[in-house]
Amino acid sequence: MTNQAKQGFAPINGVELYYEISGHGEPLILIHSLALHSGMWDEQVAAFKDRYQVIRYDLSGFGQSKQVTASDADDLNALLDYLGIQQAHLLGLSIGAELALNFTLTFPSRVKSLTLVSSALEGFEYSSQSEHNWQRFYEFVQARDFASAREEFLYWVVDGPVSPAAPPVRERVRHMLETYTFVNFFPPENVGDMPGPASTTSEPAEPPQPQIERLGEIKVPTLVIVGDRDDPDIVKVGSVLADKIADARLITVQGAAHLINLEQPAVFNQSVLAFLAGIH
Repeated sequence: MTNQAKQGFAPINGVELYYEISGHGEPLILIHSLALHSGMWDEQVAAFKDRYQVIRYDLSGFGQSKQVTASDADDLNALLDYLGIQQAHLLGLSIGAELALNFTLTFPSRVKSLTLVSSALEGFEYSSQSEHNWQRFYEFVQARDFASAREEFLYWVVDGPVSPAAPPVRERVRHMLETYTFVNFFPPENVGDMPGPASTTSEPAEPPQPQIERLGEIKVPTLVIVGDRDDPDIVKVGSVLADKIADARLITVQGAAHLINLEQPAVFNQSVLAFLAGIH
């Protein structure tokens, strides 16, 4: 039996999503952060693969998944189908955690447990400082000044508001950022040639409830992890998630900002493994 990861491209919703599978056991899906890719999980794959079948993949538009699709939740659902997986543990970080939340609310029967790390949360009222940080990053992207956008990401997300990240972490993230093309922030080049929606006289659909109003629907065991040096809004989101999800517990990792798995991998891995070991 080989320990080498299985790699491939899954044909999902008209594109090909890159994925890797390592180890054996119950499936554990790792979902990466904005602007990065599945390579951010190297230490976690090494730690988890002896007990779980670890599946990491590049969201559409990131890493080796070059094209963009309409719905990341639908992509994950189709990826599980493609891999023959009925139910899995989900672990996501930042927008990956927000996606894991959305997937759990949309496809609840496919989720055995949920680990939300440095999670964003739809419907949460972010502070003016957080809004300013996002707007500054977004303006660089829209101006196609990607070098400045990457520096802003390092300063705002990787370092956090307390102190700069350790140089090895910063350089590793910088290397991953260099591969990101920001394609998710722009419409397809042929968008002007696409037909618009058909006219209808029916009443418009009700807008979906934001995630923050639906957290009570989540019934699976949930672990929420935040870093004490992260943006204060993200720390508050962690408390909201732990409070409103019935079967949830909160862990605050000392000395970590947003990318906890890179900054404190030993503590992170131990926390996740202990949580998963208690699920039956």
